[in-house]
Amino acid sequence: MKKHGIQDMIHSRNGVIISVNKIKDKQTPFSSEVEKDNSVYEIQYRIGNKYHTAWHRSVDVGTNMEESMDGKVRFYKEKWIFNE
Repeated sequence: MKKHGIQDMIHSRNGVIISVNKIKDKQTPFSSEVEKDNSVYEIQYRIGNKYHTAWHRSVDVGTNMEESMDGKVRFYKEKWIFNE
């Protein structure tokens, strides 16, 4: 899920996006559940006059195969964490 999907999810919660930042380090709520074919985004948004943070782990490959041929995990499934 990229920017368009992030916008759709936040708008579905009646939110207005303030910022979207791709996070490169593992200091996220997903911590060790990120592999090379995942990206993590921190989304700042507001609903009414309250400000919130959401975290999104996306999958950067166009397949549903979670394991490589050698059985190692390639990525974790898409997931959202909302701090409302």
